[in-house]
Amino acid sequence: VRTGLPDVRPPRPAPLIDTGRVEQQLRGVTLAAALVAVWLLLVLAWQGLRPGRRTPFAAAQRDLRRLLRNATSLAGARAAVQRVHRAFDEAAGQRLFSAGVAAFCQRMGADATLEKRTESFFGVSQTLFFAVTGSGDAAPAAVPDGLARELAELCRAWRKFEGRHP
Repeated sequence: VRTGLPDVRPPRPAPLIDTGRVEQQLRGVTLAAALVAVWLLLVLAWQGLRPGRRTPFAAAQRDLRRLLRNATSLAGARAAVQRVHRAFDEAAGQRLFSAGVAAFCQRMGADATLEKRTESFFGVSQTLFFAVTGSGDAAPAAVPDGLARELAELCRAWRKFEGRHP
């Protein structure tokens, strides 16, 4: 036993800190985060369930908005035309060539006006990609006037058709 040491005092309780305000803030932030998460899930579910967003020409129309900004250049015009071709391929379930346009339109139930516009598109596409000179050499094709407007109108018409004939 040692002598001369002070007496040991009993431990006293630690002072309490008021955490009520911090807990209230934490509950508020948690509630706000949960509400934002629920809202985001609802928005994503709504966009995924809307039938117009999943159709080939609806997707092509969205993509064309970006692609048509560069449609004045030959490469930009070709990219836009290829995007519309991809929409036709998706709608047909296979590659669609100009020879199969009439059968495709008949199978889809498209009217004669839409069929004529589609055949016109395929003709412009062939000229844009496969233009040749009289000697048979490949010629650099020029971008047809009004191509951007024609592509946008064709996609819009087919999108409306898809909406009426799911």
